[in-house]
Amino acid sequence: EDSQGKLAFTNHGATVANTTVSHAGRSYTVPALKVSTGKYLRCQFNKLASSEDVKTLFARGFTLEAMFVDRVRGNSVHGVVCGTQSGGWGLALRENGTPYFIVGENQENFYWDIDATAPASTTELTHLTAVYDPYMRMMYLYVNGQLAASSNRTSGYIYPGIGDTFNRFCLGADIKSGDSSPDFCSTDMLITDAKFYIGAFDSDQVRSAYEASVQEL
Repeated sequence: EDSQGKLAFTNHGATVANTTVSHAGRSYTVPALKVSTGKYLRCQFNKLASSEDVKTLFARGFTLEAMFVDRVRGNSVHGVVCGTQSGGWGLALRENGTPYFIVGENQENFYWDIDATAPASTTELTHLTAVYDPYMRMMYLYVNGQLAASSNRTSGYIYPGIGDTFNRFCLGADIKSGDSSPDFCSTDMLITDAKFYIGAFDSDQVRSAYEASVQEL
């Protein structure tokens, strides 16, 4: 569910159940979204009616959070919170499990991306925070509240996903147009939290967001 009521969901076989997870050596039993190959959650922003709406809103910058564990690595990218279709934005994992943050800029099929320094755990929850700051022309990726990567190569101009994907994304996969099966499906991922904020967080806000996510477990 979306606590702010700003998203519409289409569930493609994903399940939510109380699940035992761990983080930093402590165990918790919490509601978790389980996604696997061909099973994912498609999400849509209700009030973003056009690509221009997305460009206008995201020009203020945005911050993306996810807390998850990808329990089985495959030979392909795994989407965590992803809305990239020749543009857009997303958090995903490389084939070896390393988290990365990607943003479409300026024109179709033009991206900047940044990678963390190490693969995410396959047994414990990892908290990711991605920050896109168009004013400073910076993007940042934090892992468990600590800065893992940054880039000053960005232009500061978002290019939304093409077609009907401009206001859509997936949990546990990456969006595709229409009702097509998504790209980058996870094979066994648990997601306990995902948040999207308008505005670019600073490092103190990122740390506070991480600590709040842990307290919510």
